[in-house]
Amino acid sequence: MLTNPTDTDQSVTLVYPFSGSFYALYPPTLTADGAALDAVIRPGVGGSQSLESWEEYAALVEGNDLAAAHAEIPALDTPVTVYAFTDLTRPESDAAAPTLAVTYPWSEDTPAVLTYGFHGSSIDREAGWARRSFSLPEPDSPHAQDPRLLIAVGGALEDYTLQGYRDGGCDPGGELDGVSAAVTRYESTLREVLNALCPSPDTLAHKYGGETDAASLSREVFFDTLCRGLGTAVPADMTMLEDVFSWVNIQERIFYTEAALTIPAGESVQVEAALPKEASFDFACAHTENRGIYGYDLVTRLGSTLSFTCQTAALAHTEQIAIVRQNFGFDLAAGLTSVPLAPDQEHYYLEVRRIK
Repeated sequence: MLTNPTDTDQSVTLVYPFSGSFYALYPPTLTADGAALDAVIRPGVGGSQSLESWEEYAALVEGNDLAAAHAEIPALDTPVTVYAFTDLTRPESDAAAPTLAVTYPWSEDTPAVLTYGFHGSSIDREAGWARRSFSLPEPDSPHAQDPRLLIAVGGALEDYTLQGYRDGGCDPGGELDGVSAAVTRYESTLREVLNALCPSPDTLAHKYGGETDAASLSREVFFDTLCRGLGTAVPADMTMLEDVFSWVNIQERIFYTEAALTIPAGESVQVEAALPKEASFDFACAHTENRGIYGYDLVTRLGSTLSFTCQTAALAHTEQIAIVRQNFGFDLAAGLTSVPLAPDQEHYYLEVRRIK
């Protein structure tokens, strides 16, 4: 219950953080006096942190992740030199996996290279060369016309050579004659290249349609999140753009459901946030005491600017569970399924087992 004790209407923004990914997104629903609020979902930028514990969740929520989600999108106007490989020639041979390799001089001053449509990468720092390669498709393959790009960030490659190989190992002695490609070089910016290649998020909602309650966000939101994550959340050693897109898609992060609400002067509004959440489970069962255990965590005030005067936790549908570990104070045998929460207790946990 939110109360406005003043003599003027007060407008507030409600923000409910929850963990998820673009791939599997189950946002909460926000209501005011029973009416659904128009809400937007903002993806957090995330980072190298995992979300395997409530402490890791807290580190993001209580950090600057929400501010980063509202921050201006980076321009990504760094100039890039793009090398596009087309008109591929795959000779008739008994080679297991004909491959085209691009080898170029490497030093600490060589521009960083991103790839799209390439499958292999190697570098010899002592010898001073780097190599990127891709398997040559059959001419009638549906992937024959897929883009294959080398993207030099902030400069251009001094020189490069093309060489065919019998397989992706690109080992000496495994050269394959007759392999060729046309190379087109052009200048662009990092943002323009990423925008041209970035797909829509691959989601459960797209995969299963109406058979799932999962939500999906737009390509624009996905691309903006990608731009915010480059140089911060996205691992620096991830140079294949397909991997970058996939990583942004499946990385578990904090999302923020936001809705505007006006509380009239001298009145109260009952706000509800409903978030179905599956239990945590030790799939590896590394610890025998966790076998068959389903865990739930409740945090009472992480990142909140509200001062709660009363909080209560309740259990429903307890007929088929037994409590194994907890710090709530529930007592199913005594019928105690609703308990008050201490304002200074930051974290509560509940672990249950099904009754056979």
